[in-house]
Amino acid sequence: MSFPARRRCTCASRSHCVQRLNSVSPAFLFFPLILLSISLATNASAAGPRDHSISGTVKDKSTGELLIGASVVVEELKGIGASTNAYGFYSLTLPEGRYHLQVQYLGYQTARDSLDLTSDRTIGYALTPVPIIPSITYNFSF
Repeated sequence: MSFPARRRCTCASRSHCVQRLNSVSPAFLFFPLILLSISLATNASAAGPRDHSISGTVKDKSTGELLIGASVVVEELKGIGASTNAYGFYSLTLPEGRYHLQVQYLGYQTARDSLDLTSDRTIGYALTPVPIIPSITYNFSF
């Protein structure tokens, strides 16, 4: 593909050249403005709080068995939490900040943890089993 060679204007008044510059499409002039707007919007969203993940496993402290269906709840964010999967694994994505977590499982003591979330974290929990029904001792005398 060849482009025509540039020529200098030979007009005495150069009005012809000015008319050619004025005939540039308005859409062409607004294109850089649109690119600048998109760039600024992208940079503004990147300057906001970053999201980080908290992940790990929940297991039984005495046996090491992974606990399926344990709840990991964020106290500050109502309704935000996760349950462990079939491998005892959980994962949460939260904005940067300070949080208090509760890890719960039926028949186990609740674990509480506070953390400053400034980067991705891996935190494992080992829960202590507690008896659901207290043991009852019967003394029979005849």
